[in-house]
Amino acid sequence: MDQDLKESLECMYAICDEVEKTLGAKLHLRYPLKTLLKTEWMVFIMHLSFSDLKIHPEEKGFLYDSLGFRFSDEEMEAFMAETDLEQFATTIPYTLQVFVQADNHLFSKYGKISLAATALYEVYETLDLAAVSVDGEINIQEYNDLFSYLRMLSTYMNRNLLSLQNHQTQ
Repeated sequence: MDQDLKESLECMYAICDEVEKTLGAKLHLRYPLKTLLKTEWMVFIMHLSFSDLKIHPEEKGFLYDSLGFRFSDEEMEAFMAETDLEQFATTIPYTLQVFVQADNHLFSKYGKISLAATALYEVYETLDLAAVSVDGEINIQEYNDLFSYLRMLSTYMNRNLLSLQNHQTQ
């Protein structure tokens, strides 16, 4: 994993802490937001890895290097067999919803434009591009799945970020 990506992930973990502080009692989390984010990234990377119906050793290594998750082929296959991929691919990640909520809170209460949700989107894009290319080839299905998902995230942010809605009406 390259140093820029590693620093981007660390930055997002720090933003998770800030979002938790910003929303405080409004959040009812069982786990720290950072843990939820890592899990959502892990599931999406696994989803992309299975687009070509193969788990490449490089993809497994990427999961470990980037997020610290180590799975055997059997564990990955079992996990993906139990995961509703169609529902996953059409569901907005909880952490993005929380980041949008935090951005909206800062905008409506203080007039501040926060870029937490936008930063998260950009890290999704960077992390997932690295994940699909780690095995030396980008399968067309991986590419389509990735950009379909990113389009869904972008549409969600455009519809729900108050700062974007305010900017678009001016």
